[in-house]
Amino acid sequence: MIRTLLARSGALTGALLAATVLSSAARAAEPQDFTADARALARVVACSDLAAPLPDGVTAREVGYHCRAIALAMKKYKTRWLPKALPFFAEVVPKGLPDVVVYPFGGADLTNALAVFPDAREITTISLEYSGDPRTIRELRGQRLAHSLKLTRDFIAKLIAVNHNRTIDLDALVDDPVPAPLVFALVGLAIHDRELVSVRYFRLDAAGAVQYLTAEDIAKIDEMVMSGRSNKALAARNEAFANVEVSFRRRGVPDAPIQVFRHIRENLADDHLTLESPLMRHLLAKGRVTAMTKAASYLLWRTPFANIRDWLLANMAWMISDSTGPTPTDAAAAGFTQDVWGSFAGAMFSAPHSGAKDMAAHFAAQPSRDISFFFGYPDVNNQPHLVVTRPKRASDEE
Repeated sequence: MIRTLLARSGALTGALLAATVLSSAARAAEPQDFTADARALARVVACSDLAAPLPDGVTAREVGYHCRAIALAMKKYKTRWLPKALPFFAEVVPKGLPDVVVYPFGGADLTNALAVFPDAREITTISLEYSGDPRTIRELRGQRLAHSLKLTRDFIAKLIAVNHNRTIDLDALVDDPVPAPLVFALVGLAIHDRELVSVRYFRLDAAGAVQYLTAEDIAKIDEMVMSGRSNKALAARNEAFANVEVSFRRRGVPDAPIQVFRHIRENLADDHLTLESPLMRHLLAKGRVTAMTKAASYLLWRTPFANIRDWLLANMAWMISDSTGPTPTDAAAAGFTQDVWGSFAGAMFSAPHSGAKDMAAHFAAQPSRDISFFFGYPDVNNQPHLVVTRPKRASDEE
């Protein structure tokens, strides 16, 4: 009898151990959740939830000045730019567009993407910036925290002042431990009264499908970094935290649909974005999309960026941009026309001459339409402008 009980007990223990192992393996294979770290970033750096408690070791005095400055920058955006821009977008953006938005050269600019497309189901920005490791907020204290906060608020103040990400400003953030693109997204959520639901990181597999990072993936990266902090190890961590996914919904509306923002770190030049690359396959899998770009350094006018330009013109249903979108000639060849607002007499800095000439001639030939706010770059005369690229209609020929 005792032997029988012991045998049963041993079998039960073995089963429990096996179940525990399987459960642990299942958890290891699940996407690693970084929402708690993102909420800490939202409180300390993005200052988007001041009612939330501060992380241990961070005092109200340390973040008080920073959060007052961030609040002032947000207020300027909400009281000076949004009241002019939102009615314009409500009138200009057609109903029934694809609810998947792709924003190449977007620099994690969720703030302006939500201003144009508040009901988008999915927004993807693509640029050179790594999303960054959100766990750094656990360790940043004292002077290191103060330095990071200053860099962030200076950038956000400039971003709101000129309404576009400047490469020179982004470069100042490259080596800072604060994950700037994620912080910018959190600021965008605060401005547009959205609440954070989850944060995960991912890579694209060979077929272009999203593969979320697991606890096991993160542990391997951490082990590599801790083993020597070599440049190779740090580069591996940057790559691991290159792409972020943020899900969110309207604040205070529990049954509001979940919206998804993804920032993908990638070089969009043709030698990186090949036709067989994971990112190109990811983009092609989206089908028809709505597109947006601005402050894109006129790269879509340049020969080395033909693949992203051709993908846009073949797959977008509609696009909003400043002058750094497709040229009028390229748009027309793909069956589009361009409506323009404001004035464009030339590019504000070096750009392909043929593209600048093409765009200036198109503006000159269009009816005059005023615009009261800046959307991306100004022109050479510091004047605002905006371009909508849409399918041609029969009435366009009349």
